[in-house]
Amino acid sequence: MPYWRAFTVLSTSRESGMGMGHIPYSEIICYINEHRIKNIDDRNTFVNFVQYIDDNFVKLKTPKSTK
Repeated sequence: MPYWRAFTVLSTSRESGMGMGHIPYSEIICYINEHRIKNIDDRNTFVNFVQYIDDNFVKLKTPKSTK
């Protein structure tokens, strides 16, 4: 649940333009720091889960090219 909450909060920080971009790593780290997650294993797990959710979200939202 905390990963999903972080994903929803951080989704507004993604870059947009030619297509949907991913949530910047720096924003995830800022979120972790603000929530005072200090343990290195917890930090790495947090980053990995949020990036996993984000990657799948971007894949779902990115239109498939037709040839």
